[in-house]
Amino acid sequence: MTPLLTTLRNKLAEKTAALATLSDNLAAAVAQGQTAPNEAEATLTASLEKEIESLQEMERKESARVEKQREILAAQANTTESLTQKQQPKTPPIVVRSAYAAKLRNFIGPDADKKAFEAGQYLRAIVFGAQDALSWCRDNLNQTEMLEPGSPAHSSNVGGAGGMGMFVPTSLSAAIIDLRNQYGVARQFARSLPMGTASMKINRRRSGLTAHFTGENQPAGAATTLSFDFVELVAKDLEAVTYIPENLSQDSPMALADIVVGEIAYAFAVKEDACFFNGDGTSTYGNILGVVPKLNDGSHAASIATAATGNLSFETLDMRDFHNAAATLPTYAQRGARWYFNRAGWAAGPERLMYAAGGNTTTTTAEGTQRQFLGYPVVFSETLNGTLSDQASTILCLFGDLGLSSTFGDRSGITIRSSSEAKFLERQLVVQGIERFDINNHDLGDNSTAGPVIALKTPAS
Repeated sequence: MTPLLTTLRNKLAEKTAALATLSDNLAAAVAQGQTAPNEAEATLTASLEKEIESLQEMERKESARVEKQREILAAQANTTESLTQKQQPKTPPIVVRSAYAAKLRNFIGPDADKKAFEAGQYLRAIVFGAQDALSWCRDNLNQTEMLEPGSPAHSSNVGGAGGMGMFVPTSLSAAIIDLRNQYGVARQFARSLPMGTASMKINRRRSGLTAHFTGENQPAGAATTLSFDFVELVAKDLEAVTYIPENLSQDSPMALADIVVGEIAYAFAVKEDACFFNGDGTSTYGNILGVVPKLNDGSHAASIATAATGNLSFETLDMRDFHNAAATLPTYAQRGARWYFNRAGWAAGPERLMYAAGGNTTTTTAEGTQRQFLGYPVVFSETLNGTLSDQASTILCLFGDLGLSSTFGDRSGITIRSSSEAKFLERQLVVQGIERFDINNHDLGDNSTAGPVIALKTPAS
C-alpha cells in the first residue's frame, strides 16, 4: 500500500466517522422534538457527503494506479532476474548485536531488535545528519515502512537531513503508542473513542421509558419518552520532550531509540492519568476535571463511602470500610468494577489486611498477594493518593467501572519532531512527541444516586 493510498483511506474513514456522529446527533435531536436540521447542520452534512464522495473517487483511482504499477514491476522483475541476483545492496542489511537486544526494555516482540535498530538509525539520520545512517534509511526503509507527511504520526526535523525529517518509521511511533496504552490507566479502562474531528459531541441517555400495567378496555397509561443530552470532547495538544546525549546516538542506535520510546510513552501516560484522576479544570491539566475532584465537589455525595471515625489513613482502614465502599456501588456497575489504588496505599491498606487475616505461611508470604481484593481486580496508578500519614476528609482510593463514568477521546496518533540545534552546545539531541486527546468524566452520580464509581474517603476526624 502506498503512502498516498494509506492517507486517502485514513481520511475517508475519518470523514465517514464524522458524518456518522453528526447523523447520530441529528437523530437524537429529532427524538427530543427538533423537526429538521438547522441550516448549519444541513450545510455540514452536505459538505461531508461531498468530501466522502470525492475521497472515494480518489481512492478508486489510486488503487487502480497501484495495481497497474504492481503489474509493470512484476513484468520487469521477470526480465531482470539474473541482473538482480548479481546486485549487492548499497548499504549493509540490518545486523544487530545480541548484547544490544538483551538490553531493550521498550521494544518487545520477535522483531524488537530489528525495530529498535530501524528507529535508532532514523533518529541518527534526521537529527545528526549521519551520512551512514541516512544512506541506510534510504536503502532499507521503503515506503511501506514509513508514514506519509501529514499522517497521524509523522516527524518534521529542524535542520533537514536530506528530506528524511519528513517521515518517521512505523516501528518508532507504534512502539510509543503501544507502551502509552500499557502504562496509562485512563486509556485502558475509560471508554475510548476515536475523534474524527477536533471537537465531538456524543449522545448520552438521561432517562428511559416507564412501563405501566393496563387491562382490557382500559385507557393507556401516560406516555413516556427517551431523554438524551450530549457529552462534548475537545482535543488538547500534549507534548513530551526528552534530551539524549549525542554520543549515545553514535554508540548504539538501538539504545537511543529505546530511551526515546520509553521516555515519551511514560510521560504521556502519567500526564493522561494525572488529568483523568486529579485534573482541577485549569490549564495545568488541559482544563480537564478529574474523577477525584469531581466526586469531591459536594454534588456527588451519594458516590462517596466514608470510612469509620478515626480511620484517617491507609494504615487504619479496616475491612468494614472497604465493604461499605463495595456495597455502595450500584449493581449495574459491578460487572466491570475494579479497585484503583496508588501502589503505596495498596500495600499499607488492603494488602496489610490480607496478611493479617491469618492462614499465611512462609510460602504465601514469599509469593506475595494477588492483585485482587474482595473478588475484584486491583489496578495501580501512581497519580492516585499515596500519602500514608493521617488525612482527614480525603479520598484514598476508587472502586467501580470507569468505562461507564468516563470517556477518553483520542484525536490522532503520535507526532514526532526532533532537532540537534536547540541543545547544540550541550551536544544533546532534542526529541519532542505530541499527541491530542480529551477526557470527560461525565457520569459520577449526584447527591441522591450513586454513580458507577465510588470513592472511599476518610472522615473529618
